[in-house]
Amino acid sequence: MSRIDQYYYLYTPSSEISMKEKNEFEKYTSKLNLEYETIESFVPTSSIEETYDIVKEKLPFLLPLEKHTWPNLLGSGTGACGCSNYYMWQKVIETNKTTVIFEHDARPLIHFDHIEIPDNCIVVLGPRVTDINSYFPPRKADTYYRVERHGGSAAYAITPKTAKLLIDHLCEYGVYDDVDQTFFLRSNSKNISNYIEVPILAVDPPPCVVVVGENNKMKKSTLGRVSDNGMQSNLNLYITPGFKEGLKND
Repeated sequence: MSRIDQYYYLYTPSSEISMKEKNEFEKYTSKLNLEYETIESFVPTSSIEETYDIVKEKLPFLLPLEKHTWPNLLGSGTGACGCSNYYMWQKVIETNKTTVIFEHDARPLIHFDHIEIPDNCIVVLGPRVTDINSYFPPRKADTYYRVERHGGSAAYAITPKTAKLLIDHLCEYGVYDDVDQTFFLRSNSKNISNYIEVPILAVDPPPCVVVVGENNKMKKSTLGRVSDNGMQSNLNLYITPGFKEGLKND
């Protein structure tokens, strides 16, 4: 178990939406005096040669490219997002610091630097909400719940040992689906035959939320990765007691 040493925030400077999200994120971190390092996300590439150059320079552990199928690693937005997370895992190992990773739509609501992060686990920090005002933590975050799946990689913490486990999994089995599906959702992917067995722990009450728009409650999945009706939920796969307690009635 170790305390949190650093925070990374992933965003895309070339995206107007991502920059707006970053401005919102800064409002919440300013209230908490939370210091973090910004990480610019990878962007989709136009050629396999460009992908190879980027991977060789920044993600050499993913070589050779031939062992991956999702989708040419940097050939789409989801592929680039995955590589951005893999890059941060590499930095966690290099710095040897227990780290919180935020994607651009995460919002920290209360301090949580007191919690201890165990090795060999992914610790998720908050659920998805459609309205930032719909939830606030009712008390200090002080409990973990083991969950089977979690709806995405927007706010989580890992130790260096965990980061190595995640990267070792990629090196052994390759990249066959996006980072959310491979390491968080872990269900019904027609692309993945070897899901990682690293446990997911949900902090309760959640100290953070991930804001998705009202129109993003559900989106169609063209990959057949999740539910029987072909829909991919953008909201939550479980409700912890503290989250239920902190939900605000209309």
